[in-house]
Amino acid sequence: MPVVDFWFDDKKSLDWKPRTSSPIDPSVKGPVFFEYPLCWVIPTVRLKKSDLKNAPTNVWITGIDRKSKIGKIDNSNLKEYIVDLPENFNEYLAGVQKKRRKKFKYILRKNSDIRIVEDNFEDLKKAWKWFVKKIDELNMKEGEDPEPEEDWKMRWELFHSKNTHTLSFYLGEELVGVNVSMWVNSTIYDLAFLRKENAALNKRALGFYAILQNINLGIARGLKVYDLLNGDFPYKAEFATRMAPLKQYIRCTEEFAKAYDIPLDDICELVDEKEIEEQLHPAGAMPLVKGPSKPQKPQNPKSIIAPMQAKR
Repeated sequence: MPVVDFWFDDKKSLDWKPRTSSPIDPSVKGPVFFEYPLCWVIPTVRLKKSDLKNAPTNVWITGIDRKSKIGKIDNSNLKEYIVDLPENFNEYLAGVQKKRRKKFKYILRKNSDIRIVEDNFEDLKKAWKWFVKKIDELNMKEGEDPEPEEDWKMRWELFHSKNTHTLSFYLGEELVGVNVSMWVNSTIYDLAFLRKENAALNKRALGFYAILQNINLGIARGLKVYDLLNGDFPYKAEFATRMAPLKQYIRCTEEFAKAYDIPLDDICELVDEKEIEEQLHPAGAMPLVKGPSKPQKPQNPKSIIAPMQAKR
């Protein structure tokens, strides 16, 4: 599964990593073109045609910014949750529904004894261990495979890149959570809340408190947008002032589209299977890996569309 690597400090181009085994079932071997080259972008970015120059031919990129010059609106109604930041925090609270406003104010009062520290890297390293342990436990509970090591490495790089901002939350002298977000231009991208597992903390709704404090800080610093990214999580709608549709970019063969039940209207670039075969196996050359007779369809494609957003 190719991984887009866009916001890292020293990288200006997309990094396409071909595989010869299926990310769904490693026992299925074949050219990457006939597997499941689903690509996820962290966070939402605006892609250009040149970004796809070295991409595999069968490629399916999700979560592209609507203002990007490439792609089509995702017909599966994939959206990101947007908070348009007003002039002050009280104005933001006044703009949400009365019941929700009451809930937010209660959470703020409930956690008034929490101390907040900005950009403490040692806190991030400590909270990262909680995060890894929690995801491993969730995967085991749900019968899923452990997260690939390369995914952990990519997340870690993302979490402490030059654009990353953290808020550490202390109850007395105890670190209880770290909010990780990315501040780019006038937008805050909310990446994750890394929370200490403690039953006594559950009633505090620390995840909500972290987002509210980050929104408050963003307003104070003059930022304009708080982006909760995509992912079908009800809590995001509680904060959002609007939902923005995202784009996707699909370049594939007709055979690939049929195998994955992709409507032809959703395909941005339909390519000829014979041309791909010639690229993979030039005349007279012996193929290194024998591909499957038809694309292998994953049992649950939605589960790997956006791993960063799906496990927060």
